[in-house]
Amino acid sequence: MKQASLVLQEQAPIEREPTVMEMMSQALASGMPGAEMAHVIKELALVRQSEERFAWEREERQARLQFDEALNNCQSQIERIIPNQDRENGIKWADYIHIDKAIRPLYTKAGFSVAFSEEPGEGDRLRMKAIVSKGGVSKEFFAEITRTPSNSKMSKVDADAAAASRVKRYLMLDIFNIAVGIDKDEKIGLLSPEQGDALQQLVKQMEASATREDGLEAYRKAYKMARELKNNEATLHVIDVWEKCQAGFAEAR
Repeated sequence: MKQASLVLQEQAPIEREPTVMEMMSQALASGMPGAEMAHVIKELALVRQSEERFAWEREERQARLQFDEALNNCQSQIERIIPNQDRENGIKWADYIHIDKAIRPLYTKAGFSVAFSEEPGEGDRLRMKAIVSKGGVSKEFFAEITRTPSNSKMSKVDADAAAASRVKRYLMLDIFNIAVGIDKDEKIGLLSPEQGDALQQLVKQMEASATREDGLEAYRKAYKMARELKNNEATLHVIDVWEKCQAGFAEAR
């Protein structure tokens, strides 16, 4: 029986691009005139810089795409958060600690980190920045609210802490696209299509208002309608939209 022979093939060595110093040595060895050689080396160096910049931009673009994809996947895993607090007017809402407890395990597992810092704000406005980072890519998010009035029963320290917690709450809701609401079995009054359309029109008026005065009128009507319908989820939505509108009015000043 004829034995099969094993043929080994040598692999061609992996070629690499020459360095600028190697290109200079090659030009010197070729006997090229000094001025011409300097021009060639300069052109080659510019080409190399362009290639390196292109490679860096491609890597950066890929990192940003991966960041956006990871954020989208993280958002898809975050379910609606049930409120854990009651306001004086009976409106339910979720505080920052409750939100953080629900989502921190998810976004840290996905490789995200979130850092907060206070930014200069106008008058009694508290402006805060959140930096979301992953894999060398960072994105900034901003939110601001009106601080608690000085005539409040709270001390200044407590008022500042409450304001900071509140604005962090808004940032996390926006960053991870979180919905806050109450389950259907918690006796929320359901809106009819006509009621929903009417309320939505008032919300759109709030969002389209050029001045706080115009928006305030639409907000009062929307808030009154939601309260009369005894729909806590709709009321909470109206309040959240109005607070965001006020932040927009402040930025426009």
